[in-house]
This record gives sequence, structure tokens and C-alpha cells, in this order.
Amino acid sequence: MKLSFCTIAFQKNKWGADRRAEKPLREILPLLAGFGYDGAESLDLHVRELSAGELAETRRQLAALGLRAAMISPYFDFASSNERADHSLLEARRLRSIARELNAAGIRIFTGGNIGSAAATPEQWQRVVRSVQMLADESASEPLNWALEIHPRNLMDNLESTLRLLADIQRPNVGVIYHPSNLGPGYLDAIEALGSHIRHVHATGILDGTLDYRQICARLRGIGYNGFLSVEWLRDNAADTARQSAPVLRAAMGK
Repeated sequence: MKLSFCTIAFQKNKWGADRRAEKPLREILPLLAGFGYDGAESLDLHVRELSAGELAETRRQLAALGLRAAMISPYFDFASSNERADHSLLEARRLRSIARELNAAGIRIFTGGNIGSAAATPEQWQRVVRSVQMLADESASEPLNWALEIHPRNLMDNLESTLRLLADIQRPNVGVIYHPSNLGPGYLDAIEALGSHIRHVHATGILDGTLDYRQICARLRGIGYNGFLSVEWLRDNAADTARQSAPVLRAAMGK
């Protein structure tokens, strides 16, 4: 397994309509490399406005630092309306081009609209399925994963709905971001239930000991997972958290 860090931690205005990148990726990447990370999970803000030349330079910087683009993480909305789904499809295609340039392993999917699985209508559910299938089919020949993050206020807000959504989509290049803190007491058993669908992992609660990462890593090894554990931090002190979290997770990995 490999270790990455979500660049959303360096963004103060994370969700507002007027979001702009506040710390450029070129300044974040050397910090992560210095703390011993293997990759970076980039918030969409940190890559979507880069020019072709800047993307090429970012790819060179990643290679020079020994880092991989672990994931690009945008906020889509395929659920709430046809218009929002069409807009998200356009954005997803643009990010797919960026992911190709950066050799990114995947793109995160939120189904969006603050619509959970229990509240979704059949029409909303099918619109999500069709949208994700379309993206998966368009990129079927590429080494890119579309990863549904297990998260509240999305169709994959619990284990059962996640498995249902995967079964409905039925595409080999669509998997999940295993997010143990969003799965309740059964977070360990969910690893075996999700199995090979796990394409990426979000790690939270590392420094306060709320989750057993030694057990998480052991079970992930048990299903053959060798992807990224990506530290997700949504409060202040991003650099300190990145520095302190790396050795804790490496120990849990047995490194």
C-alpha cells in the first residue's frame, strides 16, 4: 500500500460557490514529498484551471519528487436534475483529460445534490447510473478508475446502497473510495464486503485513535489491496497534520 494526502486540507474555502485555489499545488507537493508521502490526492480546484504548460510542469514535478497523482477529487451532481447531470458530465470529461495528462490513478465521484439513498427517487437513481456508465464507457480503454466515495448525502451513503449502486452500474472501471469513518461500527467487515471494488481509501481520525488502522491495513492486505491510503483533513494546520499522520499510517502498514 502507498500513502497520499488530500490537498483539500490546504484549502480554507472548501465548498463555497466562489471557491478558488488558495495554495497552489506546486507549493503543496514538495511538502508532501518531504513528509514521506507517495502521492497526492488533488482537490479539483488545484488542477482544473492549470494551463497545458502548467499541467506538463506539474507532471514533471510529480516525477521529480517521486510522487503519484493518486486521485482527482471534484464535486459532481448527477442526482438532482438533468441539467446538473449534464453540467457534471462536461466537468468530468474535462477532468478526465487532466487526469490523463497527470497520469492520475482515478477521479472521485460524488453523486451529489445532497440526496441520500433513502430519499432518492427511481428517476434520480437511474440518472446517476446512466451518467456514471457513460463516463466509464467513454474511458474504458484507459487506466483510469472512477471511484464512488462512500459518503453521507450521496447515493452511496451506506454499505448496502453502495453495493446496490455498483451492481446497477456494472462497469469494471468503476469502484469505490472506502471511507471507514462513514461506515459506522461495521467499518472493518465492510472491507471484505466491498472486496475488489475498493480502489482508494480515505483515512480520517488518524491522530485521535478513533479507528484501528492496523486492523484496517491488515484486512486491506487480506483482500489484495495495494492502492493508496489518503489522509483526509478538513480543519486547520494542514502541514502539521500531514507531517504527524505519515509515520502513524506507515506503522499501521507495517513499513
